[in-house]
Amino acid sequence: MKQVLAATRPRFAAVPGTFDRVRDLIRRSGVPRLAWHSVVADVSTGAGPPQTAAFNAAFAYQVTGEPQYARGAFHRFTEAAAILSTTSEGLLAGDITGHLAFAYDFARQAWSRAERAYALRVFERASEFFVGYRWPNLDQDDKASNWVAVVRGGELAMQLAVAGEQGFTGRGERIALLLDEVRRHFEDGYGDSGWSQEGYDYLRYGIDTGGAAAVWAAQACGIGVLDEAFKRPRFADLVLQTQSVRPAGDRVQFGVGERTGRPSPAFLGTGSEDTQAAYVWLFQQAVRRFGRGTTDPLWTLLRWPDVVPRRPAPRAALLDGREGAYAFRDFVRNEDDTLIGVTNRNASHFGWQQHETFALSLIGQGTTWARMPAKEGERLELFSKPMVDGLPKLPGGADGEGRTLAARGYPGQGGGYLCLDGHRNYGIAVARRELAVDLQGRGSISAVLAVHDQFSDAVPHTFDWQLSPEPGVEISHGDHEYDARTFLFRRDDAWLKGWLLAPGDAHLTTADGAFRITRSGRSADFRLVLATGRGAPPNARAERHRLTLAGHTYDVDDLAGFTPGGRFRPSRRPVLELSTDELPFMPGATRSVTATLGWWQPRPLPEPAIALNAPDGWTAVEQCSDLLGCLREGESASVTWSVTAPSDAAPGDYPLRVTAPTDPAVVRTTTVRLVPTDLALGRPAEQSSTLGEAGRATNGNLDGRWGHGSVSHTLEEIQPWWQTDLGEQADISDIILWNRTDQNTDRLRDFYVLLSDTPFPRGALAELLSDPEIWRHHEPRTARRTTRIPVHRRGRHVRVQLAAPTASILALGEVQVIPPQPEECTS
Repeated sequence: MKQVLAATRPRFAAVPGTFDRVRDLIRRSGVPRLAWHSVVADVSTGAGPPQTAAFNAAFAYQVTGEPQYARGAFHRFTEAAAILSTTSEGLLAGDITGHLAFAYDFARQAWSRAERAYALRVFERASEFFVGYRWPNLDQDDKASNWVAVVRGGELAMQLAVAGEQGFTGRGERIALLLDEVRRHFEDGYGDSGWSQEGYDYLRYGIDTGGAAAVWAAQACGIGVLDEAFKRPRFADLVLQTQSVRPAGDRVQFGVGERTGRPSPAFLGTGSEDTQAAYVWLFQQAVRRFGRGTTDPLWTLLRWPDVVPRRPAPRAALLDGREGAYAFRDFVRNEDDTLIGVTNRNASHFGWQQHETFALSLIGQGTTWARMPAKEGERLELFSKPMVDGLPKLPGGADGEGRTLAARGYPGQGGGYLCLDGHRNYGIAVARRELAVDLQGRGSISAVLAVHDQFSDAVPHTFDWQLSPEPGVEISHGDHEYDARTFLFRRDDAWLKGWLLAPGDAHLTTADGAFRITRSGRSADFRLVLATGRGAPPNARAERHRLTLAGHTYDVDDLAGFTPGGRFRPSRRPVLELSTDELPFMPGATRSVTATLGWWQPRPLPEPAIALNAPDGWTAVEQCSDLLGCLREGESASVTWSVTAPSDAAPGDYPLRVTAPTDPAVVRTTTVRLVPTDLALGRPAEQSSTLGEAGRATNGNLDGRWGHGSVSHTLEEIQPWWQTDLGEQADISDIILWNRTDQNTDRLRDFYVLLSDTPFPRGALAELLSDPEIWRHHEPRTARRTTRIPVHRRGRHVRVQLAAPTASILALGEVQVIPPQPEECTS
C-alpha cells in the first residue's frame, strides 16, 4: 500500500483531468448541465441526507473553488457524523462513511486544521465500529449480498481517503482485506451479464452506494485490483436489455426487483461503443421523463462521456448460463421496443431471491404483458411462470440448481433459442423448457415467442401455465383457430395473442388479473406460440404442434431447428407516448399531460397533430407544442396540456386518451387516479432524523416502495416523529396514512397522530399528550396499506409519532390531510 501512503492530496479529486472535464461538460447544454444545476440546487436548499449534501457541497467546491461550498460541506459533515455516532446499522454506517470520505477528500484543503482533526476523529470511531461489526450478509464466505458493496465499499473509500494521515498509518492489512471482499463481491454477486439474484434495485443500491465509489477510490490511489472484477459483469448491457423507454420506467423483472426503475449513472461510459451509445441514449430518455430526480447528479457528471456516441444499434441476446438469466431486445428506440426476460436460477447466493425458474417478463408496444411479484411473493397471481399445485415451486424444490442445456442468439436480431432444465428447482422429476424468441418483425407483428414446457412426476399434480399482465390489460380466451385455442391480451391498439397447440383437455381461465392454462395429472405439456404487436391481431394456421404465422412456421416440437428467415426490420409504425404530472389529480386541481409523437417512416409527416380526449366535465387547455412543420424519420414532437378535474368529481380512476391521426392512426390511453383533495400535498415536512427525506410523505407519490424513493424514513431512535405544516389553519375531515408496501410495514405501528393550531413544542411525547390544546389519536396496531383517521376539527400542524419507549424507526409512504366535503362541518 505504499502508493496509497505516498499519494498526493486530494486523492480522489486528483484523477488527471477530472474536474477540468466536468467544468467543460457543464458549459454545454444537455444532461451534464442539468445534473450540475441539480447539485447546486441541492447544496443551496440542503436537500437530501447530510452525508449526500456534504459530498455534493465538497464536489461543488472542487468545480468552482468557492470557499462557501467547502464551509457547507463541513457543516453537513458534522450533521452526518452525529448520525454515524449513534447508529448501529451497518448499511447506514457504510453509506455515511463512503460519502464523507469523498467530502473530506474534495474539501480537505479548504478546511482548517481543527476541522480536519475533527473529521479524522469521526473516521477513527467509524473504523472501530466496522472492525467489530458482525452481520450474516457480511460474514458468509459467499460475498454476493449488496451489504458487502455498501458496508465494505464505504469503509474502503474511507480508509483510502485517510491512509497515511496522523493516526491512520499501518492500515495496509485492513485495506487489503476490504479490497479482497469488494473484489469477491463483484465475482460472487453478478453473472457475466451483470445479473444478480437480488434484482436490479439491490444491484443498483449496492453499486451506487458503495461499489462504484470503492472502485473510483481505488483507481484514484493507483490500485487496480478491483478493475477486472468490476469490468467483467456487463452491467450496462443488462440495463439495456431490461429497461424500457415507457414513461413509468417499466423494466424486465428478475430477483425481487420492482416493475419500474431508472438506469444508474455508474454504468455510463462502460461496455462497447454500441453499448455506450445505447446506454447514453436510454439515460437521456430517463432524464427527459423524470427530470432532476432521475438519478445521482454528481455521479452523472463524473461518469458522463466526453463525446456522446452515435445512435444506438439493434441489440444482441444477453445469455448468462452461469446464473441462468437471459434477456432479448429488438431495439433501443422508443416505447414500442420489445424486451423479454427468461430466468432459470442456475445458481444461488446468500441474500434476497425469488422462486423464478422458467419465469417470463415481457414488455412491448407500451405495455407490460408479463410481470413478476418483486417482494410480494405471497401474491401468486403476480407470477408469470408455470406453477405446480398452485406454487412457484414445491416445498422440496431447490433454488439455484437449474441447468442451461443450450443457449444461442439469432444473428442480425435480438432473439435466440434456449433449452433449460429446472426439475430440481421445481422439486419434480421433469421440468424442461424450450423457447425460441423471434424478433424479426413482420407486418403488424413485433415479436414471436414459441414455447414448449414439459413437466412430469411420479405423482399427479395440477400444472398452471400463467401470465400476469399489468393492470388495465383486457384478457379474452377460448376461441379456436384450426387445431389451436387462442387467448388475447389488449390495451388500446396493442395486443398479445397466444395460440395453445394440441390443447386437449386444458382449461383456460382468468382470475385476479392473471391468465392460466391448467392441466392435471402426472405429466403436462404446454405448446404455445405468443405474438405481440399493434393494430389488428393476426390469424394463424395450426396443425398439431406446428403454427404458421405471417408466412413462417414454428414447429414447437423442434424449436432447436428453427431458423428465422429474412433480415431484421424494426417496426416503422408511428409511436405515441403519454405521460402525466407526477402529482396525483385532485378535484379542482390542474395537472400537466404531455403526449409525444415519434415518426419512423421514410416519408415525412407533413402536418403532425395530436388530440387529447378528457373525461366528461374535465377541461384540457393546450399550453405548448412543437408540432411545427413536418416530422422526418427518427424525429419526435410533443404537446403539453393543462388538465383540470371538476371540483365536484368523485375520487376514482379516469381515462385520458390521445390520438394522432397518422396512417395508420395511433391511440394511447392512460388511467389517472383522482384522489380526494389533500391539504398536505407539496407542503414542507420535517422529522426527528433522516434516512429518507421527510418530504417524500407529502409528494403525492403513493407507490410505497423504498427503492422508488417514495418513503420517508427516520433513523433508529426513541419515539421518532414526522410532521408537516399546512400553512394555515384548515377544516380537516380525515387524515390518511399510507404505509410502505415492500417490507418492514411494522415501522408504522403503535403510533400517535397529533394535530395542533400552533407549532409542536420541543419535548417528550408524554408532554405533548398532556397538552389539552393538542388533539391526538392512538393507533396500537400495524397500519394497513391505508389507515383513515377521522378528525373533524380545525388545525394546522400535523405530526405522526411512534409511541413505544424503545429504539425504533418510523417510515411513511404518504400522509394525506383531507378537508370536509361540502355537506360536512367541523368543530
